[in-house]
Amino acid sequence: MNFVKTEARRDGRNYDYNLYKMYSKDIIRNGEKAWIATSEQGPGTIRLVKETMGRNTPIITRQAFEQRGELFNLQPVGKYSAKKDNYVPLKINDEKMQDVSKYGGYTSLNPSYFIFIEHGPEKKRKKCFEVIHSYYAAQIKTEKDLIDFLLQKGYKNPRVINARIKKNALIKYNGYFLYIIGMDARKNIEFSNATAMCLKNKYTQYVCKLEKMNKAILLSEKQKTNLHWDEKITCESNLELYRELTEKHLHSIYQRHPRSIGKCLADGEGAFKLLDIEEQVKIICDIVQYTSFQRGVFSLKVLGGPKEVGRIRISGNMTEAKECKLVNYSITGMYKTEMDLLKK
Repeated sequence: MNFVKTEARRDGRNYDYNLYKMYSKDIIRNGEKAWIATSEQGPGTIRLVKETMGRNTPIITRQAFEQRGELFNLQPVGKYSAKKDNYVPLKINDEKMQDVSKYGGYTSLNPSYFIFIEHGPEKKRKKCFEVIHSYYAAQIKTEKDLIDFLLQKGYKNPRVINARIKKNALIKYNGYFLYIIGMDARKNIEFSNATAMCLKNKYTQYVCKLEKMNKAILLSEKQKTNLHWDEKITCESNLELYRELTEKHLHSIYQRHPRSIGKCLADGEGAFKLLDIEEQVKIICDIVQYTSFQRGVFSLKVLGGPKEVGRIRISGNMTEAKECKLVNYSITGMYKTEMDLLKK
């Protein structure tokens, strides 16, 4: 851009650029047509651009990584709340202070990465996820260190199936794609959604209007100002989009979601019709966000559904799962490998 500006000052006739009109005429270099402008003869190259942008086949990848940084919450917790497996002693080198049930400890251990193991008696083997917190990650350098760590955690005859599953790794669980992000004290694995919803262009454009209006509604409520309503947003259009989302959650890949809301949406259509238009906008935006990559919690109580929706937590015990695969994509998303964790 600086080159263009400098040369334009020197000789404006040779560099007569107008970015607003750049694609209003054909662009040809050495006999090669890089761009064909729209004319009476046809729509030109812009038709191909619009068709490409309108496809619902984007390649999406997310960086998987090992968590670094803060090991735990620096605010200590008293002995009445501290639990042995999920807390770190106040003083590591003092043997007398090792019992967190007597002296308290630090909580909120941050996960560094995850592992997948098999354990238990010979005839009752179980397969499950386990978390390696940042606090312990530096101490585990070999497979023997990992086995010793698992034995200390109480696992019997542990066998490591995968020794390093990074945070944000892609997991295919019973036909649905999820990102693994954490594990709670009850050994429930926490996931985030990895299956983005594809809608027809007219619905996508309408969702953009709803999201913009939803922000305006929240701002108006906060600042107590008058709201300028977009007349293109109507109850009829809201209901049409609601039914489209319901259909997606009932009869597409989203019916395999570990916390599927399809039945709730279908049963709640009558309640949705009775909502005022502002509430309709809010609930549709929440439903759309549920299948996005953003994490958040919302309520479907107004539709007769659960009070809290959004968190995806599944038991780390995968013994009864029909499918559990670790999917690794290349950076570009062009190549992938799959590891069936249940058959290893």
